Amino acid sequence: MKADVDVLYAQLRSGACASPGTFASNWGHLIRVVNEMKPMLSEPGVKETLVLKDVELMADLLAMTHSVEIIENFMRCLEHQA
Repeated sequence: MKADVDVLYAQLRSGACASPGTFASNWGHLIRVVNEMKPMLSEPGVKETLVLKDVELMADLLAMTHSVEIIENFMRCLEHQA
């Protein structure tokens, strides 16, 4: 899953999307993968084990999940304003 997320993040960050539709599609895939990942990170002992085994991976995963949550909250805010 992490490799998939890395590819999606790279595409979204590069600004090289062919169209807004491509960007939206990649964003949708990123949200789906992150939402699949979040329950696993919430299981007892998973975060602790990741911190012990690979602190950089754990930091990456948290940054990814948090950034997606922030953008989703922003999108909801925009929906309420419309």
